[in-house]
Amino acid sequence: MKEKLIIDGMKCEGCAKNVFRRLHSISGVESVSLSLEDNSATIDSSQQISQKELDSVFIDSHYKVSQVIKM
Repeated sequence: MKEKLIIDGMKCEGCAKNVFRRLHSISGVESVSLSLEDNSATIDSSQQISQKELDSVFIDSHYKVSQVIKM
């Protein structure tokens, strides 16, 4: 299952590395690709990732998933 996430607060390469690490920590996530141009992350997963799971990995950061687009 492929989804594009719009990530508020991801502005630099350091932010992207942090977001990458956090998204990869979610069970079922197989790959993550990031774009600083449009502040997005595309994830490929073996199962559907809930909004609650996405919110939980960013709970202690200034990042927030503002939109999820099914692909």
